[in-house]
Order: sequence, then C-alpha cells, then structure tokens
Amino acid sequence: MKCSTVLWDFDGTLADTLTSSVTVYNDLAAIHGFNVIADPASLRDLKSREIMRRLRIPIWKIPSLARNFMARQKGMMANIQLFPGICDVLESLRSSGLTLGIVSSNAEESIRLCLRANDAEHYFHFIVGYASLFGKHVTIRRTISQQSLQPNQTLYVGDEVRDIDAANRVSVEVAAVTWGWHSSNLLSAQKPTYLINQPAELLELPWFGKYTSNGEK
Repeated sequence: MKCSTVLWDFDGTLADTLTSSVTVYNDLAAIHGFNVIADPASLRDLKSREIMRRLRIPIWKIPSLARNFMARQKGMMANIQLFPGICDVLESLRSSGLTLGIVSSNAEESIRLCLRANDAEHYFHFIVGYASLFGKHVTIRRTISQQSLQPNQTLYVGDEVRDIDAANRVSVEVAAVTWGWHSSNLLSAQKPTYLINQPAELLELPWFGKYTSNGEK
C-alpha cells in the first residue's frame, strides 16, 4: 500500500536549528548550573536520557527548561534556514497529492515563523506543536486520529532515536534522516524503516511511486 501522508519532525529534520539550539541551551545552562555543550558532535551518539545525564539535567526540570528554551529560541526562528534540498522534496510530495503535516516538540507559532521566512508554510496541511521531549508517540497517535489518517499509509520523518521509537509505538513507518541531531550509526542501530542521507533520497522510497515494493525501477 502506498503512503498517503508524511508527518515530519521539525528541528534537525526540516530546519537547521542546531546552532541556535546550542546557543540558547548554553545560556540556560549557565543560569541553572547545567553542563554546557562545548562540542555538539560529541553528543550525536547518545540517546536523549544519556545526554541529560551527561549535561547533568534533572528530569524534573525538563518541563520548565523546555518552556524557557522555546521562549528564547522563538526570536531566532525567522533567521533559521531549512536544510538544502528540503523545499524541493516538499514541493514534489505536495504536488503528488500526499498530505504533509508536522508533529514537533517545538511550538507551532515558532515553526510557522521559520516556515514563513523560508516560504515553505504552504506545503503543510497542518502543524502540531507540543512542549515535551517525551511522549511524542501520544501526540502522533492523537494527530492521526484527529486528522483521520491511516497509520498503514503514514510515514514519519525524523532525526532522533525518539522519533523512531514514537513511530514504532504507533505502528507507522519511519524514515530516519542523518543530517540532524543523532548520528547515522545510532539511528541505524534502532532499525528505522528507512535511513536517509540526503533529502532527495526520500523521493526514491517505494511509497512515492517511482519504485516497486522491492526497490527496483
């Protein structure tokens, strides 16, 4: 069965927010006494909870930290770029009749600010933002229900292990992209449905209709 809907993570998948995220986090870390991020690449092979331990962030502080983080980052969103090639992929998918949506732990307003600045808001039928690092599977499941989507016709695209875990928990296929936060090795070890190294590779997946189910032309 071909895919009819593509759900996207935002930070690290569509938008190159790494630099702004590290800047905002380090400002907050200095205030709260967390370890700062000196070398983002050193964290790419660690899962979210491992990163929290490395940075000495107590789990009970995550909700307030997330709110403060998003409030500070909001002012930067209009200057953040989408990854090269992403708009071409979005144009092709939207033109083919697929439904495109975003499910992200970033705030909807911030996401829209960035998309408008990159002339990309019109590609998406809906955007769902929720302020939590965990529980993404709940939001994906709720979105599928509210938007009357078919799980077996839905693909989730993300750049972190938690994106893979969330997609697996709601029984949707997942494409893990390697240009975001987590490394290719870590993502591959979680066995996503697809591992994507360049945005254009998304257009070569079987559900897009260019290939048969076994990947041959």
